[in-house]
This record gives sequence, C-alpha cells and structure tokens, in this order.
Amino acid sequence: MRLSKISQGIIAAVIVIWIICLAALVINAAGKNDVDFPAKGALERNVTALDEQGLQLSALSMADIYGEEYVAGSFICPGATTESINQSLEVDAGELNLGAEGVPAGSSYLLLRTADGAAHFDEVDIDTVDFCSQPLEGYFNTYDLMPLGKYAEGGWALLF
Repeated sequence: MRLSKISQGIIAAVIVIWIICLAALVINAAGKNDVDFPAKGALERNVTALDEQGLQLSALSMADIYGEEYVAGSFICPGATTESINQSLEVDAGELNLGAEGVPAGSSYLLLRTADGAAHFDEVDIDTVDFCSQPLEGYFNTYDLMPLGKYAEGGWALLF
C-alpha cells in the first residue's frame, strides 16, 4: 500500500510537530531550577484533610508529607530575622525577603533540609498550624511523628 503525496505530507508534518513538542518538553524540564519547591503548602493541605476527617488529635511526619529526601527540619517563628535564621540554622534565609521586623506575626516557616544540605522553606499560617506555642530549638528529624492537637479556635498546634 502506497500513500499519496498528500498523506505523506500530513504524516511528515505530524512527525515534525511531535518532535518539536518533545524538544519543548525537554527544554522546559531542563530550565527548572532548585528554587521551585513543588510541595509548598503541603503541611496546610494535610492539616485541612485532618479537619475534614473530623479528627482532634493526630501525628504527622514531615518526611511523609514533603518527601523522604528531607531529613531535617526546623520551625521558624514570628520575629525571627534573616540574620538570626542564618546564624542559628546555618542556612541562607535571604530568599524569604524578611523586613527588619523579621517573620511577620501570623506567619511561620518550616525549613526542610536534605542530606546534602539543600534547604527549602514552606510558609505556614499560624492560624492553621501553630509551631510556635512551644517552639523547638534547632533541627528535628523529619521522620519523627509530630503530635498535633486541634485547639478551640479551630487551628492546630504541636503537642509536647
């Protein structure tokens, strides 16, 4: 069976378009950098799921939520400045673009570190999850379960 000239042209055009699409996908994937953090908001989404299930107490592992590549984490509370974060956690917190007053009231950050030292920050609304009612110093193991309890105002807090 032989294809007509028009059919051959259509097939050639489809193949060329397919190759261009594949090349665009490869170029787009190569252009991604480590600044992108696809798991932003993952903790808040998981806590919202706890609410939807009607739970009052639970425990979450940050490694289960964000990925097993994150081996250490730290909570950064309101008032912490870029300088204090850089010094106490040995990380570049410049990407947070904090003003002189530091982390604003009503916000906190979860800092996640990989074994090779890469750091990612996830901003967390304190009204959703309050890490800072009993702040932790330094880093914790992200594989550990973190107990959470729901408080009367509707948010969640770490229980220790």
